[in-house]
Amino acid sequence: MGGNYEKNMYNQLCELMEKVNSLESAHKEDRKEIHRLNCRVDSLTKENQQLRATVKAQKQELEQLHLTCETLQKENKILREDNERMKRILGNDSSNSSNLLHLTDRIS
Repeated sequence: MGGNYEKNMYNQLCELMEKVNSLESAHKEDRKEIHRLNCRVDSLTKENQQLRATVKAQKQELEQLHLTCETLQKENKILREDNERMKRILGNDSSNSSNLLHLTDRIS
């Protein structure tokens, strides 16, 4: 009877050792996967930081372009108005040519 008990204990110990080995192997694979995923997270974090910096720079550039556009639109409006005045002056005779001097002063 004692031999059977020892045999059963030995068999249980062997089964437990197999389970432990299996769990250790799975744990090792999990650790490898966690390491791989952490590396990927680091890589994506760096990429995200670079993209954020790019977006910030592009926003600043866009703001500057908007300001330039506004300036050019104002300048364009003035030039169109001056062009219209010049067309009207060209149609005038010598009696009202003093308007031409006024226009020349505005352009300079």
